[in-house]
Amino acid sequence: MTTWLFVLLVCYLPIVEKFLPGTDFGSGIPDLGPVRICSYLLIVTLMVDFALGRRIKVFYKWILILIIYSIIVFASVSWSNYSYNSTTLPYLFDRVITPMIIAIIALNLFQNTTARNLYLKNILIASSVLALISIVQLILGGTMVLGEIRSAATFSNPNSLAIFLVLCIPCIIYASEKRMIPETIGWLIIALVAGGIVCTVSRKGMATAVLAVFIFYFLKKRFKKIMVFTICLLPLAIGIAGYQVVSDRFSSEVMEKNITGRTEMVLAGLDMFAKHPFFGLGYKGYYENFSKYFPYSNQEKYDAHNMYVTALTDQGMLGFIPFLVVFLYPLYVSSGIVRSDDKKLLNPELKDMAVICISSIIPFMLSGLFAGGLFYQHVVLFVLYANISMVLCCTKKSNDIDQPCVKQ
Repeated sequence: MTTWLFVLLVCYLPIVEKFLPGTDFGSGIPDLGPVRICSYLLIVTLMVDFALGRRIKVFYKWILILIIYSIIVFASVSWSNYSYNSTTLPYLFDRVITPMIIAIIALNLFQNTTARNLYLKNILIASSVLALISIVQLILGGTMVLGEIRSAATFSNPNSLAIFLVLCIPCIIYASEKRMIPETIGWLIIALVAGGIVCTVSRKGMATAVLAVFIFYFLKKRFKKIMVFTICLLPLAIGIAGYQVVSDRFSSEVMEKNITGRTEMVLAGLDMFAKHPFFGLGYKGYYENFSKYFPYSNQEKYDAHNMYVTALTDQGMLGFIPFLVVFLYPLYVSSGIVRSDDKKLLNPELKDMAVICISSIIPFMLSGLFAGGLFYQHVVLFVLYANISMVLCCTKKSNDIDQPCVKQ
C-alpha cells in the first residue's frame, strides 16, 4: 500500500489535484486537499510499518541534513513577522516536512528494485500526460501569466510544470536504455515532454531540459547520442524561435529588462542579508521586506526570484549552509560513484542511479538561480527527492547507507 500511495502522491496527484474537491472547514482550520490527505496517509502507513516491526531506516546522513535545515526553517518563524498559527504551520508542514517524509519513504522503498521500477514507469506516464495537457492547452489559447500566453497544465505556475518535466527526463532516458520501454517510445516521450516544456515558454525550463540530456549522456559517455541530440536540437530550436509567443520571451528587450530587474532584487536580498548575516530576517523575510526596497512596484510582497538569496535572507548563514549541503552531499556521493571503476561496483545499476541524481540536481540548482520559491514547490521536490533517493538507497555498505557498494 505504501508503494502505491507514494506513486499516487508523487506521480499522479499533480495531474488530478486540480479536479478533485478539497475541504474548507473555515474558522482558521487548514483546508484538506488531495495532496495533504495523501501525505497524511503516507505518514500513517509509515508509522504502521514501524509499529509492525518492519525495519524503517531513518538515520541516513542526507536525511539528517534535511532535518537540520527543517528545524532551522521552523525556528526562523520565531524571529520573523509570522507566528506559529493555523496558516503558517500547515504551510511549513506541506513544503518542508512532507518532502522530507517523501525522501525517507523513497530511501526505504527504492531498496526494492520492483518498487523503484514501478515509480519509474509511472513517472513516465505522468510526465507524458502533463506534457500532452501542456501542448493542448497552448493550442487552445493557453493561460495569461503576467500578460504572456503560457501553459501550466494542472500546475498553478508554468515554471513549476517545466521544472517538474525536466526532472522526469533522466528517468525517461534511463527507462528507455534499460528497455523498460521500447527505445522508440522513449524518444517519443522525450519529444512529447520537450514539447510540453516549450509550451510553458519557460526559459529556465528549456535551458535546463537540454542540460539534463547533455549531462546524462556525457556522464554515460554516449558522445554519439550527444551529437545526434545536438543535430536534432538545432533545427527544432530554429523552428520554435519562429513562434512569437516564444520569440518574445527571448527578445533582447525582455531579457535585458528581466536581468536588470532580477539583479536589483538579488542586490536587495544581499543587503537584507548583510544586515542580519547569521540568523537572517526569519521566515518569509524577503517577502515581507520587498516593498521597503521597491516601494513603486505593483507588487507589495514578492520573493527574491533566486532561491539562494531567499535562503540567505530568510535564515542567514545558519540556514544557508545546510540548505546548500542538501544538494551538495548527494552530488558528492554520486560523483564519486560515477568516477569509480565499474568492476568494483557490487550493484551494476549504481552508476546509472548516480547519473540520474546528477542530471536532476544540477538543472534544479540552476533553475533556482531564477526562481525564489522553488525550494518550497513541494510537488517538484517530491520528484527531485525521489531521484536523489534512488542512488542513496543503493549505496549501502554494512550498516552505513552512504558508503558505496563496492567490492573489498
